[in-house]
Amino acid sequence: MAREPWRLLLDRAVGVFVPRAEAEPLLREALRLAEQDGIGHRDLGLLYHHLGSTCASLGKLEEAHELLGRALALVKRTSPDTASATMSDLASVKYRLGLTDESLALYRRLCRRSTVWLPRMAEIELERGHRDEAVRLCDEALTRDAETSEPIVGAERLVHIAKVLERCGELKRALELAERAVDQARRVVTGELKSPSARLPSAVLEPLEAYLQGLRERSAR
Repeated sequence: MAREPWRLLLDRAVGVFVPRAEAEPLLREALRLAEQDGIGHRDLGLLYHHLGSTCASLGKLEEAHELLGRALALVKRTSPDTASATMSDLASVKYRLGLTDESLALYRRLCRRSTVWLPRMAEIELERGHRDEAVRLCDEALTRDAETSEPIVGAERLVHIAKVLERCGELKRALELAERAVDQARRVVTGELKSPSARLPSAVLEPLEAYLQGLRERSAR
């Protein structure tokens, strides 16, 4: 059975090596065709999501805000995974537009489902001058889910938390987390830990090691 024209355009637009500026017209055409075909809410929401996130990456924040809002309304009941991704992108756009309270409200909703977004909330609180709240959120992230079932993702997440703690002046704690993260990533590279991620562990390890080295140098000053 032949795939619908809008779906073919979507597949082209979300290809790994397709620049966002080239993906945008493909997505707009896919959305136009999909709306003509009267497709279901789930697929239509997915198209709004992809176009919204693409507009956000191109700096078209007002349009991205509108598109992602539409996407969320369509997918929140039909596709929880897509809804979380859409809500995260919308929270990011709201923050970039200066809608900080609305952004944090969305991140709080996301954090009721998963701890993944706690480090981002901590970054925002730190940028608002709320250092103690940023540290508290980092602690909550580590307490609720210090290790993830995905070792590579977990290592990156530990470094994310470490970077926030470093900015909070918690250099010793940041260093401990960065060392844990690098050790975990190295164990994946050597095969000691299994990782289902499709990403190359060696490609992840290099920036983690670079951050750890820089952090050691900063801590020694």
